[in-house]
Order: sequence, then structure tokens, then C-alpha cells
Amino acid sequence: RLVALPMLGQMPFLQYLELSGLANVTRIGQSFYGANYLALLNRRNGIPQTTITVFRALKRLKLDSMPNLIQWMEAQVRPPIEVFPCLEKLTIQYCPRLSTMPCHFPAVKELKIPFLVHNSTPLANICSSVTTLTELCLYGISEVTCLPNSLFSSNPKLEILCISSCPNLTHVVPSFHNFGTSLRQFSINGCNRLSELPQGLNHLSCLESLSIEECHDLKSLPDEQLKFLGFLKIAYCDELGHLPHQMIKSAINLRSLRVSHCPKLCCLPLHLDNKTLLSSLWISNCPQFFSVPEDLRLFSSLKELRIGCFSDSVQFESFIRQGIPNLQELHTMGLYGLPQWTKLPHELQQLQALRLLFLSDFGIKALPNWLGKLSSLEELGLYRCK
Repeated sequence: RLVALPMLGQMPFLQYLELSGLANVTRIGQSFYGANYLALLNRRNGIPQTTITVFRALKRLKLDSMPNLIQWMEAQVRPPIEVFPCLEKLTIQYCPRLSTMPCHFPAVKELKIPFLVHNSTPLANICSSVTTLTELCLYGISEVTCLPNSLFSSNPKLEILCISSCPNLTHVVPSFHNFGTSLRQFSINGCNRLSELPQGLNHLSCLESLSIEECHDLKSLPDEQLKFLGFLKIAYCDELGHLPHQMIKSAINLRSLRVSHCPKLCCLPLHLDNKTLLSSLWISNCPQFFSVPEDLRLFSSLKELRIGCFSDSVQFESFIRQGIPNLQELHTMGLYGLPQWTKLPHELQQLQALRLLFLSDFGIKALPNWLGKLSSLEELGLYRCK
């Protein structure tokens, strides 16, 4: 039943504040900060005008599930005022009607805005002044079409960028050239109108992790060098026809390559033979694939392998039989077969380190007795084995 928030800004030891499920609150006004009250009290007591600090100790603030919140006012007071001087983590989620909010967050490092609004005004307000971000996560902001360049040029220490379920996003930014060089993780998911990433990806010289999922209109990726890239995941990109060869070739420290559910993808780059550090390889559910790594022996350090469901032109069965015996460090395997494959590759029994085995789409009627020789096996999954 709460309709107005109490004066919380003058609690000197408050470090964590979460406001959740306050369905009747429509406005966060000046009383929330308590600065005007304190200024009036000082004048009455003859205390000289000094800087007033609001939420002096607050480090984390979260607004959650406030469906009728429309306005969150900036703190305003005639004497000098310091607002949120220690606030490092700000999360605003499920506040669909919020259209006005403060822009003064002088110390915020982590900004998470999941399913905030149907317009991008609050995001633009924050972007106009924040300069201390290290992590930015945006989810479900339907009106965002492109993120402002100023957000990244003003936050050179940004390390993590996550964008998800922004259905009208057509461009991440006009160019990656305005990014700081500190970005380490970049993930984008569920942005169906995104058709390409901007040029200048190689400007992200410290990028270690790149994940792109469910961007169904994405047709290409910039083929630029990312020598520090250690993790690359591309999944559910219906229009993607090829992978960036130069990007993968330059990534000499690549440890995980995951490619799945890309129906138009036809081949892998030819530069996987130098990936001696590769420990996780997923290549699955790409039915147009006609080229796979020639020899799994090149990946003797693999600990996780999920592979299969390619074009009929691939000699996949012989490829599996030849490569499996060399993967002695493998502890997780997902194998996608074909309905006409009525037997499992007997070479599987040589994988004595295997702990998790997932088999899908085989035509087997029974499991072989030799499966009991996998003495380390802890988990077995069978899917669509008719």
C-alpha cells in the first residue's frame, strides 16, 4: 500500500538499498533524499551553509518491479549537494513506465538495466553524464536502436558490455573506434534486427570474450584481428554464412570456440591448426556444414567436444572414428549422429577420462556393453535416439 517513499537519504550507514514490488509508488521525489529537510533544519539552528551529502554510504541501489513508477527526480537543493558519492552498483529492472530519472551518479561502476522501459530516455539521461562505468548490461529496452557513442568515449574503463533482447537495435554503436581499449567481455543476444557489427572491432585490443546469440538477421562479422580473444561463441544466427577467418586465425590464445544452430554456415576457417590451447570445441547443428577440421589429433588438449549434425557430404563417421582415440583428456562429449547410424563409434570406449556423455539423433536400439568400460563416466544423456 506504500504510495510514497520515506526519507532515506540521510541514513549515514545505509550501504545497500533495494526497493521491490512497490506497485503504488509513481514518483520518487525530493523527500526521498531529505536534503531540503536538512537544509531547512540547519537554517533554523543557525548552522552555516555547507555541502549536504545524500546517501553518503550507499554502495548498491536496486529498483525492481515498480510497474507504475513514472518519475524519479534529481536531487535539488539550494546549498551545494553531493549525491550518491559511494554508489558503485545500480540496477533498475521491470519499471516499464519510468520516463524520468537522475543522471548524476559520480561513482557508479556497474549499471544493469533489465527490462526497464518502452523508451530509451532514462538510459540517455544516465549516458549523458556517467564516466566511471566498468560494466554495462542492458536487457529488453525496446526503443533502443543504437547506443550513443558518448557512452563509450566517456567511459574508457568499461570492461564488460552485455546487450540482450533489444528487438529494435540495428547498430550497437556507429563505430568501435570510440571505445576504450579496456573492454574484455562483449555479449549480444536476442537482437533480431541487428544485421552487422560495426567496423573497428580490432580497436578492442583487450577483448577476451565475444558471444553472439539469437541475432537472426546477422549476416556477417568484421573479419579483424583479436589476438587476445580466448572465448568465441556464435549461436542461433540464421543468416550468418561464414565465420571471420582473420579473427580466428589471429586468436592464438583461443581456448573455447562454440558454433551452433547456424543453418546457413557452411565451413570453419582453415586456421585451426595453431589452436594448441583450445580446450572446448562446439560445432553442432549447422546442417550446411561441408567442411570440418581435418584431424582432431591437432586438438589433443581438448577437454570438451560437442560435434555433429552437418551436411550429408561430410564423411563425419570416419572423421569421428579417426579422431576420438587421440582425445585422452576429454571429459565432456556431445555427439550428434544420424538416424541411419545404428551403432555408436566403438572408439568411444577409449576415452577413459570421459565424465559426461551426451548422444543425440542416433538410430541405436540398445546401448553397447562396452559402454561399461568408461570407468570415469558420471552422467549419460540420450536424446531423440529412435
